[in-house]
Amino acid sequence: MPVINTNIKALMANASLQANERPLSVAMEQLSTGKRINSSRDDAAGMAIASWMNAEIRSLNQAVRNAGDAVSLLQTADGATGEISNMLQRMREISVLSVNDTYNGVQRGFMDMEFQQLKKQIVQIANNTEWNGFPILNGTTGVPIGHQSKATGIGTFATSAAGLTAISATDMSINGVPIGIPSASDDALSYWVAGSDNRAFSAIARAAAINAKNPMTGVRAIAQPTLLTGTAMSAGTAVYSGTLTLNGKSTTITTVVNDASSTRDQIVRAINAMTPDTGVIAKDTGQDVNGILLTAMDGRNIEVTLASTDVSFAAHTGLKAGIQTGGIALTTQRDEPLKITSPSGYISRWGLSTGDFSAPTTRAMVLQRSLSSPNSTYTPLNAGDLMINGFAIRATTDSDDTASVAKSGLGSIDSSDKRSSAIALAIAINESQTQTHVTALAQGPLLQGVAMSMTNGTTTLMINNSTVSVTLSASQTAAQRLSAVLSAVNAGVDTHGVKASLNDLGGIDLTTVDGRNLSIQIGLGTGMTNADLGLNADIPSSSVAPPGYKTYYGSVTLQSREPFTMAPGANGYSSSSNFKALGFLEGHYGYESTGQLSFQVGARRYQTINIDMPDFGSQGGLTGLITADAQLGNPIVGIATPEAATKTIELLDRVMQKVNESRATMGAVTNRLNHAMDNITNVSMNTSNSRSKIEDTDYSLASSELARAQIIQQAATAVLAQANASQQIVLKLLQQ
Repeated sequence: MPVINTNIKALMANASLQANERPLSVAMEQLSTGKRINSSRDDAAGMAIASWMNAEIRSLNQAVRNAGDAVSLLQTADGATGEISNMLQRMREISVLSVNDTYNGVQRGFMDMEFQQLKKQIVQIANNTEWNGFPILNGTTGVPIGHQSKATGIGTFATSAAGLTAISATDMSINGVPIGIPSASDDALSYWVAGSDNRAFSAIARAAAINAKNPMTGVRAIAQPTLLTGTAMSAGTAVYSGTLTLNGKSTTITTVVNDASSTRDQIVRAINAMTPDTGVIAKDTGQDVNGILLTAMDGRNIEVTLASTDVSFAAHTGLKAGIQTGGIALTTQRDEPLKITSPSGYISRWGLSTGDFSAPTTRAMVLQRSLSSPNSTYTPLNAGDLMINGFAIRATTDSDDTASVAKSGLGSIDSSDKRSSAIALAIAINESQTQTHVTALAQGPLLQGVAMSMTNGTTTLMINNSTVSVTLSASQTAAQRLSAVLSAVNAGVDTHGVKASLNDLGGIDLTTVDGRNLSIQIGLGTGMTNADLGLNADIPSSSVAPPGYKTYYGSVTLQSREPFTMAPGANGYSSSSNFKALGFLEGHYGYESTGQLSFQVGARRYQTINIDMPDFGSQGGLTGLITADAQLGNPIVGIATPEAATKTIELLDRVMQKVNESRATMGAVTNRLNHAMDNITNVSMNTSNSRSKIEDTDYSLASSELARAQIIQQAATAVLAQANASQQIVLKLLQQ
């Protein structure tokens, strides 16, 4: 039917022409830009993939540049430390020269003059060697991972919050200033929820409480990394599955049948995947007896729970369930005092000890220990229990302690064990002092008394198998009663080795003068209690069956002029090890001014290579043994006499060993960075190739598509012209 208002043929030709315009435009755009995908409409999925690859490639290329800069930094540091090494070698050379008796005092003075100048130059190089405007050899660069400390305390582990003891206002004073009670609000990092807030126990909160009093004490506290050690594990004969909750973040973990190593690997990966949320890093110790070590570098608490329907689950994880708080390091200026006292006697709640730590080279770590031992339960140091600075400490023996009362001297129920005493422990550790450079000091146990009540009568104390009698009467005042007890106990101090002293609670403290065990029982008069003598309530009564002594054991303080490490030995955390029972805590203690540099060598977060850049300066952990007195008018370390030179040679050997280790680390990390650059370049190149296949124009295909679209366009145009002309037939109809 001929019509003129609606030219269907022309409309069809026009629609085809418009439809062909889109592929023609796309083909021309692809050929002109070289990109197959120029907008999301070209290939939505391909665009998303190519965009991600493009970000990856640019990040990888930047990582290559990062690694190159890191290599340059380390080469700068290595060149400077090479000069330090050369100077140390020269210092050792003239030290050996000075020992020889072919020279007199004046000539040795000339040698010492050169020695002291070289010492100053080492310090100058450490302070002046810079990269990009900041020093790299004086321990100040990067993230601090250790600090100069005069006293380093430990944290506390408890299987539940109920095992954490709150700090009271009188538990610690520093330089005569009461520190008070830590506040949970000072810790913005540790996990907490309403009804379960343990932040006040954290190293962060404890350090904040001390630092609040810094204007009055001159003492600064630094929260140390929190270490939650693992536990001995076994390879199960079945698959065990359960839920691990770490600092409020939960994940499901599953063990591997008959493969403890693979189980640890899986758990470590699961924990480290949560690190951004928990702040905790897991490390596989590589040993079944040690399990998995958890670390929070910022000092926050670590809270772990394990839940499973299988009671055997926890035993195969290598993890300890409970709450671990971190330790704190107390620092001062070199000559400033640091005296810690505890009016309440409960300094252990802070993880510290009382004493005078003013000496600039004191590095002290107090090992907290269970105060009392149940009858016939002993905790000696076994072979394989303890390593200090990588050196195994031998087991304690009865012969180490000649002061404590032997078990056979305490009646039918044995209580005192010489091998478990603080004296025996200190002697065993000090026997390896040449290798470890760590000294152990025995500290006696403390039995804190309570405020005195006023019942009268005669009491007999048996202290370390020695009889002490006290008679109290109604005519005595409280002060006179306290004086009577003090006099009775202290009169026999040469025999039983126990000293009595007044405390701030109005009671009497008992402690041994040399670290020996304190074995004690009390025979009370009618109607009397321990409080009537101002004594600790835990002293057992001889009238209670079975009669016997309770023995209280002391602890040791470890101190060194250098940083030191403690770790479990071959026994690890197994049931045969007393490492934990003796109060030892794995970790690094003491002076270390070190910054950790982190080089980003990947496109993802945490794809880094780290290196610790120690302090080579005057108080540095590497060279401080030699350079600590570089600025003094009368240096301590020198070679002016044969005796001094002999000692200096030994110090130089230790310093050179540390410097060589540090240089070796720099070289190893440099090589690692070079390999990383090669690998990243390869990954970037292949990712670029993959992106090209998705994003770039295939010119043969695009040109063919362009030719096809152009032909169709020409044909459609011709057809449209004919369709428009086809309507002329209507005129012929009208002419008739």
